[in-house]
Amino acid sequence: YTEVTFEENTAAFMHYKVQFPDSRNGGDAVQFSEVELPGLLLPEAPTQMPTVSPTNSPTPLPTPNPTSEATLPPTHAPVAGTAVNTIFSSDSGVYDVGCTTSDSRVNKRAVDTTTGKFYCTRDSTAETSGLIVYPAHGQMSIAKKLRVYAHNNCPNCDVVTYIVSGRVDETSEWVMISEGDLPWRYVTSNPARNARRLPIASTYESGDSRREYTEVTFEENTAAFMHYKVQFPDSRNGGDAVQFSEVELPGYLQ
Repeated sequence: YTEVTFEENTAAFMHYKVQFPDSRNGGDAVQFSEVELPGLLLPEAPTQMPTVSPTNSPTPLPTPNPTSEATLPPTHAPVAGTAVNTIFSSDSGVYDVGCTTSDSRVNKRAVDTTTGKFYCTRDSTAETSGLIVYPAHGQMSIAKKLRVYAHNNCPNCDVVTYIVSGRVDETSEWVMISEGDLPWRYVTSNPARNARRLPIASTYESGDSRREYTEVTFEENTAAFMHYKVQFPDSRNGGDAVQFSEVELPGYLQ
């Protein structure tokens, strides 16, 4: 088993909600054998509670389940900062890379919080197709996930692999944060679509459940960056079309 403590808590409650935002592989499965919430039961009638620490050197409480091994720490250390559904705000600067043509209006659709469609045709003579984003908030941030929302048609034009990179300023080299397959790469029968220009309402924990999207996590990343480059080396049919409705980069603003 694994355990965390919050001995500093002194607030009493009647009901409890225990949630688990992330699984080890970043997938949708939530599984465990038992959950326990050790604590103190208060008497029904109001009475004076004895102090928890009646002396300057109280005797430590024994663990309820002693084991031969120390309790493992949480998988990921807490991250300082504000969790956001996406580091990319709708007023961010967005520039395409590796595309045969460039249209600033189309580029902005990639972060406009709707299912308006971004599209481009790969330029085989240039770098891998994708986007460079300058977040408008101007804060350093730590990326933890990537979400890509489906566009309205052409399932074979879906991007199915990704590379996420960051840099601290325009003079710095790009540093790769994560790369790999997007989970929907393996959906081969009628991949679901989103109608165009629908609003997207997401959180750090989850994308918009009303919309079709795919998500990968890279919780191990602790590097903070100012600018981001999101590239898509492959489309579902192996062709030149790059199409999606929206890209989100959930993480923490520093």
